[in-house]
Parts: sequence; C-alpha cells; structure tokens
Amino acid sequence: ALPSPESPSPSGAAYTAPRGPLEEQLVEIWQELLGVERIGIHDNFFALGGHSLLAIKMLTKLNTEKLFGRGFSVSRIFEFPTVSELVKTYGQAAPSHTVLLTLNDTGDKCPLFLAPPAGGSATDYFVLKGLLNPDQPLYAFQQPELDGKSSPLKSVEEMAAVFIREMRRVAPKGPYRLGGYSFGGRIILEMALQLRDAGLEVSELLMFDAGLPTEEDQLHMLNESYGMPELVGELLQKLDEKILFDKSAFVDKSKAEQFEQIQNLMAASDTQEIAPNFNLKGQFDVWSNHFEVRDKYTPPENAEKLDTVIRLFKAKDTILPSDIEEDYGWHRFSYRPVEVYPVNGDHLTILKSENVKELARIINELK
Repeated sequence: ALPSPESPSPSGAAYTAPRGPLEEQLVEIWQELLGVERIGIHDNFFALGGHSLLAIKMLTKLNTEKLFGRGFSVSRIFEFPTVSELVKTYGQAAPSHTVLLTLNDTGDKCPLFLAPPAGGSATDYFVLKGLLNPDQPLYAFQQPELDGKSSPLKSVEEMAAVFIREMRRVAPKGPYRLGGYSFGGRIILEMALQLRDAGLEVSELLMFDAGLPTEEDQLHMLNESYGMPELVGELLQKLDEKILFDKSAFVDKSKAEQFEQIQNLMAASDTQEIAPNFNLKGQFDVWSNHFEVRDKYTPPENAEKLDTVIRLFKAKDTILPSDIEEDYGWHRFSYRPVEVYPVNGDHLTILKSENVKELARIINELK
C-alpha cells in the first residue's frame, strides 16, 4: 500500500506519489541509485543525498532505457531537481552547458549569485535552492571548462571577470549580492573588487566558511590541506565504493601519471558504463587547475576596502588553529563590521542535508 499523502518524505517535502508511467519509472530509478525506499515526486534529488556523479549514473540509465530520448542532459537535473519538474521538461531539447545556472528567476528580492567551490560545479547549492524563500531569485555559476571543450580559467581574477560578464547579462546594474562557499569566497571577493572599480555597487558578500585569501594569513583548515590525492579518492569512491584506492600512488606524480592511474582504476571497476556521459578528463583538469589557482590569489595590496556587508557563515565543527580570528580576518576587506553566523557542521558538511536548513533560515531572515 502507498504511504499516506500526509506522511513526510525523506527530504522533508510533503509526500506525493507518482501520477503516471514516466514519474513511476523516474522514482524507481532514483530509489535504486539513492538507496532510499520511498521517494515522492517533489523530493529534491540533492536533498536525498544525490551528487553530480549519481546524476551522471541516472543519465546513463535514462539513456539506456530511452526514457527521455535525446532531450536529457546532466545540467537538466541541476535546474529541475525533482521528478515533477523533470517530467515537465519531457520532449524539450537538451540545454547546452552554461556558465550561469538559473535556480530561481521569480521574486522581487535582490538576486543572489553564488560562485562555486573548488571543482567548479554548482551542485553544492542545490539543496539550499529548495530551502530559500520562493521570492528569492537565485543563480549559480559553474566553470566553463566543465563542458570538456573550454580552456581552464587560469586565475581567480579571470574567473571573476567571466562570472561578472555572465551576471551582467541578467542584472546589468546591480546592486549585487554575492555568495561563495570555500574557494568560492575568493572568487566573490575579487568580483566585488572588480565591480567596485567599475563603479558598480556590491551590497553584500555571503561567505560560506570561506577562508581569508592572503598568503600570510591562509586559513589552515582541513580543506586547505585537501589536495589531488584526497580528491581522487573521493571521486573514485563516489563512482564505485568498491574501488580500492591507494593515496600514495598519486603523491609526487605528474598530472598525466595521476590521470592514467585513475583510468586504470576505473577500467578495473564496473564504472565504464557511465564513461560516455562522464567527462572524467574535464573534471580532473578543473580540479587540478583549482588546486594550482587556489593559493596563488592575493588581492591587490593597495586595494581600498569595500563599502560592503560581509556575512561569514562559520562552521561550528571545523577544526581551527587557536590564532584564527573570529571573522577569519574578513574585516580587512570592508569598512563595515563583519557579521559572523555560527552554523552546524564542519567545512565539508555545512551545505549538506540537515545543516543547510539552519543556514537557509538565517539567509531567509536577513533584511
């Protein structure tokens, strides 16, 4: 028997059963991929534990069973992360890769533009999307080279310039409200400096546990020591948890050698079925480029402070050195006092499941 419609779903949305064959097939695929027993048509794929690699596995299955013909791409699940929303796009042409994803284009509030963390994907923000007020316009950037064709952006300054260009096509004049998680904090700081120098207003920067981007004051959190070996291990485990990964095999190796090792590990697993839909080389190149770019960025020494509110959402469980300042030092970049909001989780989990609900609540209550 189907559960009562009033029963809560795993993602917290009111449970609604599938209403037709296509919704039923999608729900079955999601339940199998996510390991969740009951999924409603309004449940958010990412709130249920989905991520970009599971989305690729879903795409592979959809293409194998020809449920959406040629009209489905991974980017579609990013913009339409529920079964109900996906079914409405049936028959539409597959969208091309875009630098700026529209997560919500309704509402009269100042739009919020989110810069990606290392890796260049906007997927970390998709659970947040479903928790913000419906009248909050929301956009998220992703690195252009994730299309597997574009050349990597080689500096934070270049990333900021590209994102500003795309943002101004949606909002030509501002004022601008920017957010960034982890590495994304460096990007939005540079965006704010470039916008200010162009005579444009930046009203607010939302830093989601983002460390101070200066060489002498790097925030030495767990993520700052996170390098390619750790990333490769996490990537392969998401693809197939049975893959045996030895981090030492990637230490002191060239990029070409590291990538060859990844290919060998994948070839020995059952992940080859997703290869046509998974741009492994592109993912690897974006990540390795970000690790190179991450610590090279230093704002201009003579840059005037911003007349911008900086709000730091600080992970309560992140392990920090004793000499780290309460606001991570962000006061050095603004004339205004930094507002610090402690939120649940550590650096890697503040945007996940239960933790992101508190963060979203605070954003929704901001004036």
